Amino acid sequence: MADGFLGAEPQQLVELAGTMRDAAAKLDGASKSLTGKISLNLRWQGPDAARLKSDWHSRHLPRIAAASAMLNSSADGIIKQANEQISASAAMGMADGAGSAGGTTAPPPPSGSSAEDVKKWWDSMTDDQRQDYVKAHPAEAGNTDGIPMEARAEANRITADQRLHELENTANYTEESTREKEYLRKVIDGKIQLVAYDPKNGNLIEMIGTLSPHTTTVLTYVPGTMANDEGFFDGSAQGVAHYLARADTTGGTVAFVYKNSEFPQDPTMLQSKDQEFGMAAGQKLHDFESGLGLEVPPGAQTVAVSHSWGEGAVSSAEYYGSHYDKQISLSGAWMPDDWKADPNTEYHHFSYDFDALRTAQELGVVAEQYPGHDPSFTQHVYDDPNDNFQIGSVKITTNPNAKIENHSLIANADDPRNRQAMQDLARAVY
Repeated sequence: MADGFLGAEPQQLVELAGTMRDAAAKLDGASKSLTGKISLNLRWQGPDAARLKSDWHSRHLPRIAAASAMLNSSADGIIKQANEQISASAAMGMADGAGSAGGTTAPPPPSGSSAEDVKKWWDSMTDDQRQDYVKAHPAEAGNTDGIPMEARAEANRITADQRLHELENTANYTEESTREKEYLRKVIDGKIQLVAYDPKNGNLIEMIGTLSPHTTTVLTYVPGTMANDEGFFDGSAQGVAHYLARADTTGGTVAFVYKNSEFPQDPTMLQSKDQEFGMAAGQKLHDFESGLGLEVPPGAQTVAVSHSWGEGAVSSAEYYGSHYDKQISLSGAWMPDDWKADPNTEYHHFSYDFDALRTAQELGVVAEQYPGHDPSFTQHVYDDPNDNFQIGSVKITTNPNAKIENHSLIANADDPRNRQAMQDLARAVY
């Protein structure tokens, strides 16, 4: 800023607002975590326990909520002041790179900004400024909730090109690297659209179709345990989403195949049932849905379909405030202990009767709440397609891996044995 001009430095204001939002988010997270533990998980009886629960809900919880609201409100005011300062400086020819008619961009939104604030920032720039930002900061532009999906896809084409050059300049000729390079070439050519791409952590979100004012169904598909970027490179992760997009004969569906946080990779399955781990993924999914929601056209239905552990992420996103018109589980693992069904959501659960996860759930080793047992979910249970016979109520199979295979089969759109389930799934969606 020029010497002699009195006023705030916009970037400092933006950073202060970001710090306030971060603090509010931490307060909210701690509040929700403690509420769950005190209300549901506290194995403590007696007058002292009752007094603690009463004080928490009547005194402490409202104060924390008020403090969080105050921080967010103050951040809103500070962002407004920063934008006014930018406008005033630009009008006096003193923008100093903070956003002017000369083509420079406004200060980027601080870490922790809401999707709504990011959209306001994006909308405040000219087309040239937005293009400059995407070219100069593709990693940020391609992964920031609130930036339009079309711009995110364009930014991730740049990141994909950079990643491809890295791979081509290394002596890595494995089958996996070959698949990754083929996948990235399709991204660069525009045949595959990525609206999030973090190659260092193996995270990405693929968009199938075009999000437009004519879109009638916006679908998010979350794969299950062990999902990784290799599943995207070989095409297996996108199978259900592609099937459902094709099943919409009107062409009005856009589908997002989501893997934008750490998914369980441990063979012991301990991480799969860790609710804190799953809810962290759900928070990130909720953030993505918040940005996506700013572009969903009026009247379009929103649908979440998830497989196995993916249900934990989706139901956790609901816990944090995401709403879906339809929420569909494919042998879903669990919902958070303090999750409650949205009365405005239609729930469905698809599974085979002979399923390894189903057995673990019935034995009580996964979670207290799961879709196959929750009355909110309409149940679609199919007979085991493997060789088996039944003695009374006991089913016996000649295939020792049948339960594990069936758990994966319910999310396989290509296997003819699962055709009926896929057709019923499409009917539930549309």
